[in-house]
Amino acid sequence: MLKHKIKFSTFIICASLIVAGSGVFFSYFYLLNKTPVVIDNVVEAAVAKPAGPKFLFNIDGNMTGSLLNNPLDVDVNGEGRIFVADTGNNSVKIYDPNGTLLQEFGKFGRSEGEFDYPNTITVDDKHIYVGEFKVGRIQIFDHQGNWIKAINSSHLRTPLAPLSIDVHNSKLYVANRTGEILIVDPQQASLIRKFGKPGIAPGFLSYPNGIFARNKKIFVSDSGNKRLQVFSTEGKFIRELRGSDIGVSYPRGIDMDSKGQIYIADVFSNRIVILDEELNFLQKIGKRGLEEGEFNFPNSVSVFENRLYVADRENNRIVVFKL
Repeated sequence: MLKHKIKFSTFIICASLIVAGSGVFFSYFYLLNKTPVVIDNVVEAAVAKPAGPKFLFNIDGNMTGSLLNNPLDVDVNGEGRIFVADTGNNSVKIYDPNGTLLQEFGKFGRSEGEFDYPNTITVDDKHIYVGEFKVGRIQIFDHQGNWIKAINSSHLRTPLAPLSIDVHNSKLYVANRTGEILIVDPQQASLIRKFGKPGIAPGFLSYPNGIFARNKKIFVSDSGNKRLQVFSTEGKFIRELRGSDIGVSYPRGIDMDSKGQIYIADVFSNRIVILDEELNFLQKIGKRGLEEGEFNFPNSVSVFENRLYVADRENNRIVVFKL
């Protein structure tokens, strides 16, 4: 009986690969950048799994035709308003908690209030912070979209190329393309501290594409090294979690919920990986596709109260789940 089951499973796998051949070819062609293709185990143990996030709705535009174009980042303020770095449109869009567009601002350019590839966004109770790694700056706006100031390399006296930013306790935490972590005082536009170097050893970084700071710790998606790293807010290395140990192939955006659970956008595997408060693998959600709850290169996540928000880049939408 077991032998027949194995043969049947093998047939299904082969048939699936044949049917999905064009899709596999597209994925390989799209990812010709030394990114490995990770294929999950086909057979999983029949064990009880925790209830996962439930799909609520997509945000992909409004009736005026103001559609998202390759959104790379999303964040939510204390009122539940949703702020999106609409990268392909070189703008920021603001939605109410139901996904209705309230406002958008910005256009292509490098002057005040303009954007050239806004790739990361974070908000606090008063301000919107938008990072542009191509320009090498972080622009600051109020919640109505009024420009306040910009922070650049000359202010910090160190190269600035933000891949990901997070604001916490009035400090900006910047994952820099240089392989460094910068801690910035946004009010003074000054550098408080920096640490990290490019490399592969523990504590070293390669394309850190996700960052957030909580509980006196800094969590970094060390994308190029395919791992998650944890530092103290003083810059001391605490631990690393290899992607193979936590079910992540290429981590990008990262966030934490009120329980201490970690959510990671696993971009090339088209899923969100969830870790428990002890940083052990808990579960994963999503697969590649266009349907509800599916993804096409999810780039970042944000958690607010009982909701998870995912910037679903190539599907040109924000996907909202209930936790």
